[in-house]
Amino acid sequence: MVNELRLSELKRHAMTGVSYMLPLVVASGLLIAIGNIFGGNPSLISNYKGSYSIWQAAVTLGVYGMQLIPAIMSAAIAYSIADRPGIAPGLLMGMIANAIGAGFFGGMLGGYLAGWCVNFLKKVVKVPNWAQALMPMLILPLLASVIIGFIMFFIIGGPVAAASFALTDMLQNMQGGSAALFGAIMGAMAAFDFGGPVNKVASLFADGLLLQGVCGPEAIKICASMIPPFGVTLSWLMRKKRYSKGESDNIKIAFPLGICMITEGVIPIAAVDPLRVVFSCSAGAAVGGAIIMLLGVQSPVPSGGMFIVPTMNNPIGFLIALGIGTVITAALLSLLKKDAVEEEPIEEEEAELDLGDIQIK
Repeated sequence: MVNELRLSELKRHAMTGVSYMLPLVVASGLLIAIGNIFGGNPSLISNYKGSYSIWQAAVTLGVYGMQLIPAIMSAAIAYSIADRPGIAPGLLMGMIANAIGAGFFGGMLGGYLAGWCVNFLKKVVKVPNWAQALMPMLILPLLASVIIGFIMFFIIGGPVAAASFALTDMLQNMQGGSAALFGAIMGAMAAFDFGGPVNKVASLFADGLLLQGVCGPEAIKICASMIPPFGVTLSWLMRKKRYSKGESDNIKIAFPLGICMITEGVIPIAAVDPLRVVFSCSAGAAVGGAIIMLLGVQSPVPSGGMFIVPTMNNPIGFLIALGIGTVITAALLSLLKKDAVEEEPIEEEEAELDLGDIQIK
């Protein structure tokens, strides 16, 4: 139990949950966006015996998918901790979290508790040999579901739901300077380590808020993830002498990856000059994030780069934020980086072979 509470373990289980959850988030978000774009914001299907349009079906399906996300996240985390016996209690904890309004973060907490409870029960519950086969498929899931289910219902579910509602309300009511500051902080976090732990924290936070109907942070995450590869590329076009041949080759790979919102392509460039590259990319992403919030840009889809820009409520505003952030990053890199010094290849001296010195034995 103590070892599982280490930060690295918590992160690994959370990332397992995200990897299982993300395809559902993307599919559901795209269904809602497509239905709204082509169907003119259709209503959800309320009467399945009556007639309804394909766009209503798309939006309804997407909403159902979004409602499943806390359960999928919770089940995946519990599975990561306790293997198959954790799936059932994890799913149930996610369903409870969704029902009481604890949402994504409640689902995460329920998943951790379900997984830890199953592992604890594995150690303390003893059954006869004939009942060993019932442990993973009946005894452990049932006991963990009852124990953690009651804890979720009667102890921690209410406070988590209240905190979730308060956070959602605060973010929805942000205006002016507070909104810009939030966008700047989140944008800088998303770009800081190019897909590393800080980026993952910002990403997880944005994904959780998406389920509460707060879509601005997703737009910040997408914009901030694209600014580093775009900014580095623009800087290279402006002053190629700042970059070595190796860096230039990596930039040619980083740019197309950036179009797909894959920011990790910048890592080889940042490794050569980490302080200047990290500062420039974080500064540009912070400005981009602030503009996203000031212009009210929202994204119903959490991933996809340039390909999902048409699904946003304000695509022009997103492109403005992306462009300004990119230019700032490029300008800072051009000013701060020093000219690259190419290493001269070592010329091997040709050894003269004096046949007269060779003695054949």
